[in-house]
Amino acid sequence: MVKYLGRLMLVLWFAVMSVGIAPVSPIAAADGETITGYENVTIWVYPEYDDPRLLVMMEGDITGADAPAEVRFLVPATAQMYSAGSIDSQGVYSGGPPNREASEISGWDEISYELTSQSFRVEYYAPLINGQVDKSIALDYQFLYPVVNLEVIIQEPRTSSGFKAVPAGTSFIDAEGFKSHSYTYDAVIAGQSLVYDITYTKADSRPSLEINENGTSGALTAVIVILALTAAVAGFFLWLRSAGKKPANRAAKRRAGRQQPKGKTLPARGTSNARFCSYCGKPLKGSGAFCAFCGEATGHGSED
Repeated sequence: MVKYLGRLMLVLWFAVMSVGIAPVSPIAAADGETITGYENVTIWVYPEYDDPRLLVMMEGDITGADAPAEVRFLVPATAQMYSAGSIDSQGVYSGGPPNREASEISGWDEISYELTSQSFRVEYYAPLINGQVDKSIALDYQFLYPVVNLEVIIQEPRTSSGFKAVPAGTSFIDAEGFKSHSYTYDAVIAGQSLVYDITYTKADSRPSLEINENGTSGALTAVIVILALTAAVAGFFLWLRSAGKKPANRAAKRRAGRQQPKGKTLPARGTSNARFCSYCGKPLKGSGAFCAFCGEATGHGSED
């Protein structure tokens, strides 16, 4: 009986192995090798934005797997990584230096890291801008995974002229007031090249963020703002000072606003023998205590 039971167990073991039923390691599932691609991806290409080099930023979601998962990207071999991490559902970024090694594509490195949420964010600077005044950028980008719903945005540097991107995109003004060019792709397969040839002229060596929309530097603008605020404050205090000297009632306003009649010299106020009102300059009539014209108290009568 024991002999037959042993044979039965052996047959069952071979049956299990033949249909491929085997325990699955949870570590293998968390390695991220099951992701199938990326979706809703945006690439921002900003020449001389906050640095003399080319700033490239990428953001999007993974498909085919739930985080944690491994993601991989290509970056220029000369690029300096700025960020590589995850963005949670509240938009909070977290990350650190990615793994990096030379790729099979000449001039490009491969970076990889564990994504802790469904959304990734990658940023780097690359010295891909050639020329001192007349400048050119040759950008050829590839994804290691297929992408669905991709947008590429190329921004024009401030104070640049003759900007041209080939192929031509859809021009628009972004939220920061920069003229930019947009490209949309429904789907991009893995290894497909996205090629952009960019040329422009820019003699100003300052990055765009150091230049305002009107072409002035931030420092100069700060000085102008300070001077304007100083003038406004001084004007306000002068206004307060003059306002404090305004007549308090209608009679006082009349006195303050009276004008000397042409060809006449108004008698000094308080002169006992004055024949004219010391306030309005009109002839006094009778010996009344008030001027018949302006109604002011004269304090004396007129001489006949």
